[in-house]
Amino acid sequence: MFALALVLASGAALPSMSECQADCEIQYKACATNRKMTESGCRAQYEKCRRECAKKEGSPSPT
Repeated sequence: MFALALVLASGAALPSMSECQADCEIQYKACATNRKMTESGCRAQYEKCRRECAKKEGSPSPT
């Protein structure tokens, strides 16, 4: 349920994100939808991706 809510809520936020962060969102959605990993595993992968984006962009992530 939480993953579904996050997916729905994050859909509206995609245009205001960088391309890198939007890619993280897409990867998270695919992971959560396909159930290849646990939700906590998908979330950890998502957070790692966001941190890498912040390093590349030189600014903190919006969330």
